[in-house]
Amino acid sequence: MECLCSLSPLFFLSPDEAARSDGFVASLLALTEAERSMLQKARGLVREEFPGRVIRDLGNMVQKQVSSFKRCEETKLLVEVLSITLFHPSRYGFDSPTPVILFWLKAFSKLPGWSDSREALHVIEILCQEGFFNKSCFQTVMAFFSDVYEV
Repeated sequence: MECLCSLSPLFFLSPDEAARSDGFVASLLALTEAERSMLQKARGLVREEFPGRVIRDLGNMVQKQVSSFKRCEETKLLVEVLSITLFHPSRYGFDSPTPVILFWLKAFSKLPGWSDSREALHVIEILCQEGFFNKSCFQTVMAFFSDVYEV
């Protein structure tokens, strides 16, 4: 999850590159299916908890990335004699959350059976909620789903 959080911003401006990568899609698929083990299925017969820890963490990570679209502030640390300038890795400096949301929508839509996977749909729902109140983002989300479903 940490690797995904650190590497995914590299593809925000070219979301098709990550979506075409078999390794990226396989990693995302492994995360979404992590809670479908036999033990989890057995526990689900007694008491179902959805979303589970992995999907909840994945959703929180995506939501944090979407909400961090604007904050690109420098943080300065004084380390004895040297002054080091660091950039927080989850702050991207975009004018809207559109690139982040579009990246994750394209990534999750490349998963096999994504439209039937409640894990994938849970994260997609978070993305839609985050983009709902931003006009350009809302239009992008609507255009994305129009293309997917060819409406």
